Amino acid sequence: MFKLINQRRHIYVIAGVFLCSLFFILLGLDLITVDRYLFDGVTNKRTLMLFLVSISLLGPIVEEVSFRLNIKTKNKWLLLISFLFASIFIFLSFQIILFSLLFLAFLFSILFYLKSKKWYALDIQIIVTSVIFSLLHFTGDSMVAEDLVSLIIFFLYFLGMGLIFAWLRINYKFYSSVIAHILLNSFLMILAIYPSLNSETKTIECDELEFSYNERHIFNGDNSEASFDQDTLVFKNSNIIYMLDLYLQDADVMSRYIQTNGLINYDLRLQKFYDTSPQDILDCLEEHQLIKKKSSNRVDFIGF
Repeated sequence: MFKLINQRRHIYVIAGVFLCSLFFILLGLDLITVDRYLFDGVTNKRTLMLFLVSISLLGPIVEEVSFRLNIKTKNKWLLLISFLFASIFIFLSFQIILFSLLFLAFLFSILFYLKSKKWYALDIQIIVTSVIFSLLHFTGDSMVAEDLVSLIIFFLYFLGMGLIFAWLRINYKFYSSVIAHILLNSFLMILAIYPSLNSETKTIECDELEFSYNERHIFNGDNSEASFDQDTLVFKNSNIIYMLDLYLQDADVMSRYIQTNGLINYDLRLQKFYDTSPQDILDCLEEHQLIKKKSSNRVDFIGF
């Protein structure tokens, strides 16, 4: 009986792989859209390194302790550690209604597994922890789905990852899910950073405006500066939005726009700066995808 149950639980890795594959297929076909704000807070090499360590190493360890350590164990100390970590995680991530619902669901899944002899008690743990794990990836501004369909597909992707990590937890040692999570996040960070390492020099034109710029990866410089060369504003190794916020005297720039690639600093020459309206400059940079408006059509879970 229990052998058949264990075999049936292989459905979790099958379901997880299917959901993740569905996500990548739809993403590749441009059928889902999402804005990622992972690198918005990165302004120099130090903050980038701290961010990478957090996402690639600390984040996976904390998440696995919170949502996989409690699975398939009756060790009360391990359960207590997992419960405390998960409770803090949930409390900091959601408003009171959703926090209460998820907290009670998580607590029930642990107590039911401890006290019940039902064969499906483990399944409840796996499903509850995977759902919470997925919901957590839609709190704050790190990910904003542009429409409801995209939101659902991304939710299913993270749910699928949760099921895969849970399958590793119940079939192998706890550290197997931790290592898999670290490797996955590290791989995704490499995919995010690698295209930004290629430096390019370009010139763009918008009506009478002409901008020239050179891209530098944030790893390739330390000091930012700005100066005027007659009527030309010159940025060196700078985040565009930060510098525009200083020189356009427009209080809403940073609230309305973000730099499209947060991993890039720019050597940028804005010609005819004094003779050009701030909005024309912003429109031109947006047209050439150096900056973009912050999403107003946001769909996420945090306001629940």
